[in-house]
Amino acid sequence: MNDFIPTHYHVTLEPDLADFRLTGSVVITGDLPAPRSEVILNALELAIWRCHVTFDGTEENCSFFVDPSAEELRIHLPREVAGNLKISVDFEGIINDRMAGFYRSRYSKDGQWQYLAVTQFEE
Repeated sequence: MNDFIPTHYHVTLEPDLADFRLTGSVVITGDLPAPRSEVILNALELAIWRCHVTFDGTEENCSFFVDPSAEELRIHLPREVAGNLKISVDFEGIINDRMAGFYRSRYSKDGQWQYLAVTQFEE
């Protein structure tokens, strides 16, 4: 069960439209109303490099597991916690052309294809 309730996202993305790749990070502030030892986030076509949480003013690294078939990132908290929590994740991924996640679109200008990155991020 995932009861994490996000209240604020700070997302940093560095797209590379030549290779259709991206690097980025996200800091998610939110609440865990009941003690939990795991938080589940959505993740599609991302390589996760680092996860850490800040709870009661202390930052701790977390182990994690990416489940591509479920499109989930499972973050294992250092211990059961409840209350205000800040989750930080560093990642790398692809800018796909399937209208999923952070994806690419193209248009023609002067007979040349131009690319841009777009999203349908959900709240």
